[in-house]
Amino acid sequence: MSCDNKSLSEYSKNSYMRLPVYLCNVCGMYITGKNEDEIKKRCSEIYKKEYWDGRGAEEAIKTNYSDINSQGKKRQWISQFAYCKKYFKNKRFLEIGCGPGQTIFWFEEEGFDVSGIEPDERNVGLINQKLKSGHCEVGFAEEFSISGNYDIIWISHVFEHLVRPDLLLRKCKEHLNPNGILFIEVPNCENAEILKSSVFEQPSTFHFTKKSLMNLAIKANFKIERCDCFRSPSKLEGVLNKIMKKISYEYYPYYPKIITNNKDGTDIRIILKN
Repeated sequence: MSCDNKSLSEYSKNSYMRLPVYLCNVCGMYITGKNEDEIKKRCSEIYKKEYWDGRGAEEAIKTNYSDINSQGKKRQWISQFAYCKKYFKNKRFLEIGCGPGQTIFWFEEEGFDVSGIEPDERNVGLINQKLKSGHCEVGFAEEFSISGNYDIIWISHVFEHLVRPDLLLRKCKEHLNPNGILFIEVPNCENAEILKSSVFEQPSTFHFTKKSLMNLAIKANFKIERCDCFRSPSKLEGVLNKIMKKISYEYYPYYPKIITNNKDGTDIRIILKN
């Protein structure tokens, strides 16, 4: 899918998805399952009511996103927002895979005209109660139907769970305004610990490296504005950031995340344009 290489080596006979995982030795992408039908079948078995019930989304929404998990996501979002801010030309925003709705809620607080797609019907109802003028609809990432174009399409830690991420890229391209951006963040599976977690602890269908994610974007005829790996700061870096902020100097411009090399990064971010 990423580089058209048909020769794959087996990385693991089993995974969280109860399917083997294969490695493309050309682009470094790890792929779950032997074929699309096999992956679809397994996804339909996993994504049932019990899965959505176990995500703690209702608690996050009812606490106005003051729970511990939401606060961690807020720190991540602050960094993501800073990373993308200079590309925000207009404010029509679409999030694909809203989860409990933290990101769409925070974007609306910043004055954006927000819309969202989320497969969990209960989440959608609760999110819509919180949004002032924005709206979230029930739908799966690869199957949703929308009208109009957007200035920002946001996909954070959703892309790696799809059966056909290439098809979603095509749909995003059709609905992205000429000066708009598509932002994607995924786990960085060039990091050995992250790869292990992605394969054995998460319902991930694709396990991306920076190279494989960029290849997929290029195949979809997107222009890559930038692509970087990020990690959390050390305690020393946290202290240094506090000192620098006092003298109005942004030593780490995307704090509380820091750009790093491909091996140490925990996440990959990519910004795309038509």
